Amino acid sequence: MKTAQINPAPGHGTKCLKCGVGKMVTRIVSKGDKAGMVFLGCNNWRPNDETSCRHTIWPAAAAPAAEKQTPKTSRGRKCPKCQTGSLRERQIKKGDNEGKTFWSCDNWRPNDDTSCDYKEWPKLPAPAYKYKPKPAPRYRPPRPRF
Repeated sequence: MKTAQINPAPGHGTKCLKCGVGKMVTRIVSKGDKAGMVFLGCNNWRPNDETSCRHTIWPAAAAPAAEKQTPKTSRGRKCPKCQTGSLRERQIKKGDNEGKTFWSCDNWRPNDDTSCDYKEWPKLPAPAYKYKPKPAPRYRPPRPRF
């Protein structure tokens, strides 16, 4: 395994906010379009283990524009299923419903049957139909027969 000397990012060594067990350590992205970027990741993360902590923090100076946006939360609304997590807005990334938003519990983890899987779709207003009633038929006198 390759190791490199990395200058610690602000927040290095602090307690992980997600799992509460691990500490945040400075890491560098090695592949993809973010290669070379510095971020903080929980040291409780293990590769190929979906149950390990995957909490990451992108420092403001190194974060790309898409990462600077914080996800919308439901202003402290608790999850009705697990009662521990709070709901946050997420967006579908693939498939027929790509781009649609929904609310889900922040305790959800992919491929983990023990995590909370509560989802809520936003209630959309009913479409405003421009209903035009048929005009009443005009009176036409009977046609004279000759």
